Amino acid sequence: MFDCPGCRRPELQVRSSFDLGGDDAWDEVALQILSCPCGFRAVGVYQESRRGALDSECVDHRGYRADDERLREAEALIRDRAAPGARDLLGRLGPSFGLSG
Repeated sequence: MFDCPGCRRPELQVRSSFDLGGDDAWDEVALQILSCPCGFRAVGVYQESRRGALDSECVDHRGYRADDERLREAEALIRDRAAPGARDLLGRLGPSFGLSG
């Protein structure tokens, strides 16, 4: 669980996720839906790179505030496993917040 930007409690969870595979910079990219019992919801993006030294990895896990329309779009892309549309959505997300907890 992560600290929720809405209520500041460590209850923000990944509710659904779709692995998009790698790209030029990352070995793994996933589109996610994040939610908290307080009602806060967001789009999440998990990125992991295992390039470099054998024992090194780099992880970037971010949340993006999204309106209801953008959340519905992300949920549909995850449900339908629509990788091209999901990659397009990643390019249209606004400012992010770091996930910690």
